[in-house]
Amino acid sequence: MVLKLAATNPKPRWSRGRWMFGVCLCAALFLPRAAAQTFAEAPPSVAPWRVRLLAPLTTKFNRKGDMVSARVVEPAAYQGSVLEGVIREIKAGGAAGKESTIQFEFHTLHAPSEDLAVTATLVGAANSRGEGGMDETGSPLAAGSHALGGIAEAAAPQRGSSGSPRLSVRAEHLSLAPGSEFALEVKTKHNR
Repeated sequence: MVLKLAATNPKPRWSRGRWMFGVCLCAALFLPRAAAQTFAEAPPSVAPWRVRLLAPLTTKFNRKGDMVSARVVEPAAYQGSVLEGVIREIKAGGAAGKESTIQFEFHTLHAPSEDLAVTATLVGAANSRGEGGMDETGSPLAAGSHALGGIAEAAAPQRGSSGSPRLSVRAEHLSLAPGSEFALEVKTKHNR
């Protein structure tokens, strides 16, 4: 004699695997758009950003190609995010009165939700002691051909300013310690 067992629990319409696939598909489709809309709604170039160096930036030890990184202090929407870049050119003056220069470029913003390609224009600087427009030795900083003010005096960059910040001092070495701050105008690469 053969007994047939009747199914008492019919298979649900949405199995567990299908439900998880649906959740993952929705997340993949809608979360990147939401993050992009958030960045577009609050453009980073509204006011100068304040960033704090995470490692020394000096003509004494750094070399061309070294990474430059800074943590965002302002705006609040990106506070704690990290700007990452690279040193493009570096030259030590070698003697007092000679010009020492560092040219670097921030290229990536590591925000909590995504990494964004950016450009940054330098509008102000302060050493780790908060002295505006000075490097660690007290030498006045210049950006290109003009003197560089502090963070508080930071204004919009002049038209035609380069996207790669170039700092210089008339001293043997240019030196900025971790905790030094920059005021930057930051833009996403697609908003140029």
